[in-house]
Amino acid sequence: MEMNWHKPNRLSSFALISSPLMFLRQFFRSAWVLFIPLFVNFSWQTLWYFLYAVFGISVIAIVLGIVHYVNYKFWTTDKEIIVHEWFFRFKKISVPFDRVQSVSMEQTFLQKILDVYRVKIDTAGSSGDEVNLKALDIEQALAFKEFIQEKTTQNIDDLTSDIDANKETQSIRDKVKKKEKTLLNHRFGKLIMVGLTINHLKSSAYIFIGIFYLLQVTERFHLETYAYEQIAESGIQFGSLKLWFNFLGAFVAISLAASLVTTVLKYYNFTLKDLGKYLVARHGLLKTTEVHLRERRIQTFTLVQNPLQRLANFNELRFKQVGNDVKRSLTIPGAGTDIAWNLLHDYSEDAYNSWKTSVDIHSGRRLLIVLRFLVFTLLLTAVGLLFPFGLVIWTLLFIWIGLGILYGRSYRYYHINLLNTGLEKRTVFFEHEHVFVRYEKIQAVVLSTHPISTALGFRKLTVCTAGGNVSLPYLPTENAAYLRDYLLYKVERENKTWM
Repeated sequence: MEMNWHKPNRLSSFALISSPLMFLRQFFRSAWVLFIPLFVNFSWQTLWYFLYAVFGISVIAIVLGIVHYVNYKFWTTDKEIIVHEWFFRFKKISVPFDRVQSVSMEQTFLQKILDVYRVKIDTAGSSGDEVNLKALDIEQALAFKEFIQEKTTQNIDDLTSDIDANKETQSIRDKVKKKEKTLLNHRFGKLIMVGLTINHLKSSAYIFIGIFYLLQVTERFHLETYAYEQIAESGIQFGSLKLWFNFLGAFVAISLAASLVTTVLKYYNFTLKDLGKYLVARHGLLKTTEVHLRERRIQTFTLVQNPLQRLANFNELRFKQVGNDVKRSLTIPGAGTDIAWNLLHDYSEDAYNSWKTSVDIHSGRRLLIVLRFLVFTLLLTAVGLLFPFGLVIWTLLFIWIGLGILYGRSYRYYHINLLNTGLEKRTVFFEHEHVFVRYEKIQAVVLSTHPISTALGFRKLTVCTAGGNVSLPYLPTENAAYLRDYLLYKVERENKTWM
């Protein structure tokens, strides 16, 4: 679809519907606490106040949506993207093409009904998206995305040819010649396997907090007495091992179910394509997201594999772009070992075929692990004694033993490798993790210590990139100083741009 992007363009007319609804969703997501009294102390008068508030907020949302639509325009010049917006204040955004970090398309459930897309253009300049076109027709969204990609690719070719015309530009042209290749395509059955093998710790913590909150709420309705009577009639005593196993089994089942549901909703029909200069990921059921990851913008590459993923031969890949916002990272679940290592070799420029040296970890880390383990033990025991049931104490002791084993195990697998083109960090705690950073991506190197580490004789080195920091703790003093000097030397010697 041929469109003139040099003249002002408006959003789709459906923005008059989607903008007020999005405003209402954001408002109720932030202010839902204000409506708790409606359900705690219910009365018809409170209900009418609630309905009046919803009606008033809806009218305001409609007015703001119309104002936003009328005063929102976007266009391009030969060098930049311009967005003109008036919403309580005048705002004009100018984004040079060579500063564009990524271009992504999203489609929420509401936008699917209206058949519109949201196009986000992100740079390294802030924690959010500089250009956020909330409602574009499908033809308009695809045409604008392709136009931006073409312009940003052209600027990269011009920049790299000025820096190193013989080597860098030839490497980029070779990648352009690569045909479009589909690397991953997760169907429903594969997503079930991915959901069963992901790290369930975060979802388990949320569910545990939710169950604990519900137990506190039952006191208001006097439901705890009924629950205690039912447990007593079943023949299970409080604090017994049988009750603990029953509780643990139910907790694990709920956590697995929650992980499966969230995995299917988030990564439904996950597709990863290699376009030479771009990696394109598309996924989502209720909310469809399409992320375009430019290889030159990648700051760190992380390969993660927990014990369950090792059994299924799955890897989780994490690409971190410029910025600390989560929107600037791309997570690829369920990647096979061959795909994972091929992508890692591409990003590291085959550095794994020329391993160089390894930095040893200080033995004083053993003492620090013991100290942390003892502190953890005291904290968990103190918390456990505050609860009246032995069930909680059993759970805390189980966590305590598991953390102690993981702390000791992580000491054996912590390695720092210096490769020809970058730095690699390997760790094991709950999962195996490989982090790779190319030398030209390093922005700064920070050497730090505190009284305890000084007494034990080791330092902490922090490698700073535009996409976040990589921490290298437990280094001997002499190794930390050597590694800092070596990294700074490599940064100065690398004749490559960091973007």
